[in-house]
Amino acid sequence: GAGGFGVGAGGGAGAYGEVWEAATSRDYAVGAAGAAGTAGNTGGTGGTTTWGTAGAQMSLAGGVGGTSLNAGVGTSAIAVGGAGGSPTSVGVGISGGTGGGAFATNVIGGFGGQGASSSFGGGGPTCGSLNSAGNSASGFGAGGGGAASTGDQSGGAGAIGFIIVFEFG
Repeated sequence: GAGGFGVGAGGGAGAYGEVWEAATSRDYAVGAAGAAGTAGNTGGTGGTTTWGTAGAQMSLAGGVGGTSLNAGVGTSAIAVGGAGGSPTSVGVGISGGTGGGAFATNVIGGFGGQGASSSFGGGGPTCGSLNSAGNSASGFGAGGGGAASTGDQSGGAGAIGFIIVFEFG
């Protein structure tokens, strides 16, 4: 709104999982990074990483993008961080962390939320300066950070998923 201050919350991290099985050929797909949220819009959800036909052996959901909000004249508001992804059909699975919330007030400004870190990457750092775009995640499976602005700024992108295969013989 006119004279308002907008912020975006951080994105959630993707799920982690392990499967132990005898060496065999498997289909797989690596989840895409969550897209940066554009001004006034929720960030994109990360893609799902799968192992085995249609994810039968393992399916790891990407983190959900953080929400955005605008504090109008004389108001304040809190944006909720994106939820972490969940593992399914997996031997060992851990849900991803939730992205950090964001706060905005028309009087003093606000700060964007930090993206959730994963075991293999850092979430996009908190953004607290006026008219700052969100910071992108680094490594693998982490969430992007939210923006803080009186104008139009985009959030940071999440990080791509990945698969590690160990073969023992």
